[in-house]
Amino acid sequence: MRPALNYIESIIMDATPETNLSEQIKKINGSAHLSETEKNRLISELLKQITPQSGRLEFNPAGGYVLSFLLPPLGLFIGGRYLLRYGEDGVKPGITCIALTCISLLIQFLLFKNMIRALFSGLSSLKIPGM
Repeated sequence: MRPALNYIESIIMDATPETNLSEQIKKINGSAHLSETEKNRLISELLKQITPQSGRLEFNPAGGYVLSFLLPPLGLFIGGRYLLRYGEDGVKPGITCIALTCISLLIQFLLFKNMIRALFSGLSSLKIPGM
């Protein structure tokens, strides 16, 4: 196992700016002393070392909070998505989105009720001639 790592290290060290990834892969594939399994493993190690590691998936739930409050039914789906997709990291944002959705629905219901009450009280005081 160690000779294979030394081999991949030598390929990476030999890499110059004009040597691209495909040339390094061709060099590994052209090695007669390596088995097919070792070649595949070396190529995967090469790709792991060359590609940047993104690390843990970060997400910003602020957009979900805004949408949950402004478009309440959508907030239930956003909260569910956070809960299901992000596991432990998504519990707090998921519950917050669902809570914001419920608060927004309550506020919209109260505003609608008051608006209808004001509309009907204005209509009842209206005097229609001829009646």
